[in-house]
Amino acid sequence: MKLLNHIHYLFNAVLHYLLYPKRIIKESYFPEGISALDLDAYETKLSKTNNDCTVDAVIGIANYRNKLTNRRLQLIELRLNYKSSDTLSGTKLKGKINHSLSLMGRTIPIDPTVLFIFSENVYFEAQRRINNEEYVKGSSMKWVAISPSEFQQAILFREKIPYIPENDYAKINLDIQSLLDSKNWQAYMDSLSHWGRAYFKYLSCYNLNEADLIKGMIIELHQQGAERLVEADSDVQLCFELLEDEIGTILA
Repeated sequence: MKLLNHIHYLFNAVLHYLLYPKRIIKESYFPEGISALDLDAYETKLSKTNNDCTVDAVIGIANYRNKLTNRRLQLIELRLNYKSSDTLSGTKLKGKINHSLSLMGRTIPIDPTVLFIFSENVYFEAQRRINNEEYVKGSSMKWVAISPSEFQQAILFREKIPYIPENDYAKINLDIQSLLDSKNWQAYMDSLSHWGRAYFKYLSCYNLNEADLIKGMIIELHQQGAERLVEADSDVQLCFELLEDEIGTILA
């Protein structure tokens, strides 16, 4: 039975059910649209009975630097209704975690940390408790206590993460400007030609963000060159006109 077939609810929905099972709550503690795995439902379908407790939620996460890598599942225990960490039972929590891991198996990668989400006024105290080696002794996972605000900073939809350029355009711009300052016309034109080819390479790979950054840089540096090359001889100016033909699509 495939584990990922058991995505039954949104993360906020399970939170509301755990905290307020008999009330309709409209507020959202976390970003809308995060799906959670229902391990209890999965276990019931496997064994026709709910044998033991599982963690409150499991969500899918990944690293992101312009593309998704290291996709894995994240175990989460919701403790937002706790007024104090004194009632936390290390033994019970370890049992929930170990049982959840045994249900999930090893087909899908699992993050080595378990997130315990506490309210803002409890989680500092909870951090001290679950960081105690004796408290977590015997668990194969690292326990991390966080607040809802920290969760929202750490777990983002990829659409909310800004694009990270592959190249340092500030440095490249300065380097090419220095060629203009030293009147090294040929090296300047070679550089623009190189980045013109890079523009089309990124465009062919559908990396439009990187292509747009290169285009903006080339347009700016071309304008600077056009203003400065009036000092150059006719042969250099002819080469510049040929370069403009080469990168004309970018300049248009």
